[in-house]
Amino acid sequence: MRIGRQARTRWPAAAGLALWLLPAIALASETPEQAETAPAPRRVAPVRVAPAASAAPVLSARPETPAVEIFTPPPRQSLAALPRAEGLPEPSVIVGLLNPDTEGLPVWSDLATRTRLRQDDPEGFARLVAAGSLDPPEDALPRAIQTELARMNCYRGGIDGLWGEGSRAAVARYFAERGLGRAPDAPSPGLFRRIVAAEDVACPAPPAPTTARAPTPRRQTAPERSDTPPPQIRLAPSLGVFR
Repeated sequence: MRIGRQARTRWPAAAGLALWLLPAIALASETPEQAETAPAPRRVAPVRVAPAASAAPVLSARPETPAVEIFTPPPRQSLAALPRAEGLPEPSVIVGLLNPDTEGLPVWSDLATRTRLRQDDPEGFARLVAAGSLDPPEDALPRAIQTELARMNCYRGGIDGLWGEGSRAAVARYFAERGLGRAPDAPSPGLFRRIVAAEDVACPAPPAPTTARAPTPRRQTAPERSDTPPPQIRLAPSLGVFR
């Protein structure tokens, strides 16, 4: 009876000890391979909870509309005053009226425009002439050639558009001055292009006409006057008067 009472009082203590030793017994029963392959416990850094920042008050729930920026071009005076960068090409050909006095004139008869194009872009001017862009109309071709030859003192007649001996002689003088071959007899677009594309020449002025000088008449000399007084006639009183 005494033994049974001690057994009843020790049994809960033994059961608690067994439960406390159970993890150690399980760890001892593991194989060495399992103990080696078991992952080591990870150390986790402590997490500090920061206090939430106070949010700015929201005035409206609508999305904010982006600002519209309008580009205003600078005035032309500002652009003209800007310095140009060195090494950039300068503008060569400017299309437009070069002189308000030449407004309405065709290009083939506008000498100022042609001269400006030749000076600004010689190669471009040569291409325009070769392509026939500066050719006059067919009915104005003789007058255009006469105008060009008269400007170089090769044509000395009236600019009337009539092609005759004077026009052919002017073309011959032009070809002779430039040292070319035989001059053509008729006007043509090729002749006009040849004259316009080349540099100007100056045909010599024609020699002044010589006229026969009339002989000058000889001046007749008046007789010389004598300084001696004329002889005086004396009448004798005895002779009387003759009737």
